[in-house]
Parts: sequence; C-alpha cells; structure tokens
Amino acid sequence: MKGPCASLSTTALLVAALCVAVAPASAAWPAAVQPTVRAPTCPSISRGGNNPSFSDVITFNGVVTTAGLVAPSAVADAAAGGLPNVTAQAEEIFARADALLDGAGTSKGRLLTATVWLADIRDFGAMNAAWRAWVDPRARPVRATVEGKLALPAFVVEMQFSAAAGCAQRG
Repeated sequence: MKGPCASLSTTALLVAALCVAVAPASAAWPAAVQPTVRAPTCPSISRGGNNPSFSDVITFNGVVTTAGLVAPSAVADAAAGGLPNVTAQAEEIFARADALLDGAGTSKGRLLTATVWLADIRDFGAMNAAWRAWVDPRARPVRATVEGKLALPAFVVEMQFSAAAGCAQRG
C-alpha cells in the first residue's frame, strides 16, 4: 500500500473508516487518516432520436436501451387493406434495432435483454422464427415474450432492447 495510510494496519484503516462515518465533521483527525471529501460524479446520459414524446435510444452507465420499437409501415399497410404480418413487422423492428444500436456504437452482438410484446400469443412461433434468423447465436440476450394490447391495432409485435455500450461487434 502506498500513500498516507501506508503505515496503518488493516484494523486501523477499518477503525478510521468507521470513524469517518460516525464522527462529526468538526472532529480533529490524525494526519494519516484525514478524511477526503469528494464531490459525487454523475455519469452522463445520452439521448437519441427525434420523437416528441420519448427518446428512441438512451445510453447510460455503459448500457444502451431502446424505446419500444414497432414497425411504422404497419399503419400504412393496414390503411391499404393489408393484414398484419408478425414476421414482416419483426424483421422491420430488427432493422430499426440494428440502426439504433449501431448509432449508439454497439450492436446485437452485445445485447443484454430483449422484451417482446405480441398482440396475439399465437404468433409466438412465427415471431420466434424471425428472431432466430436475426439474433447472434453466440450472444443471445435474456428475453421475455408476453401477450399484450399494443398502441394501435395495426401493430402485432413490439420489442425493446438493451445492450452493452461500445466495442460494437458486427453481425
């Protein structure tokens, strides 16, 4: 050990630490155990996207988190009389996720978590097939898949992701 506490035993250091926690600020300290007050540091939060209601992606403390992602083309498809297709929507979501993660300096190879909401749980098999075609098999995240009512009837799937920031692995 180096520095002002080099000559103190482990016991002395523990006692000094305890004293720092309970002693009044005006207490006199031996020079070797004088407490140092440091200002707390606050990690920055990076927010991305241009949605007026929420961020599309946030990076904080080494983790990138996306908003819930849906397939924007689903609304136009529904307006044109098309039927919702979970595979097509999932593939569009995966492309959006790839772009957001890449823009934040990471990739699906660094995914930590994924949450999938299906409007109809009977679409699980089709969504899961699309998932397996997209996910990096060497870096599968933890994932939850649930059924829930989504924001618009045209949406049949929504997904949210988190990934470790930096060191993007393409794939």
